[in-house]
Amino acid sequence: MKAVSITAGIGLVLLSLVACGAYLIAIVDPVGTKMADDNDPFGPPPSRLYSVSGLVISAVIGAAGVYLIWKPFHSRQDATNVT
Repeated sequence: MKAVSITAGIGLVLLSLVACGAYLIAIVDPVGTKMADDNDPFGPPPSRLYSVSGLVISAVIGAAGVYLIWKPFHSRQDATNVT
């Protein structure tokens, strides 16, 4: 079970890093981000609120991944093993 938790945590952290990077670029250069959209390259760029909320959600997902990695190494002892 530890291996599954650590693997899922690493996957979430890596996904979060990629998403946070993309949202940071969208905050810094919203017009350039919109130009990369092949379906509507000349439409309005994403709002800063949308980009910031996406960044916060990505950071929360990354924090969940860090928790999944941290949890197996710092689990509490079983109540039956108390001496």
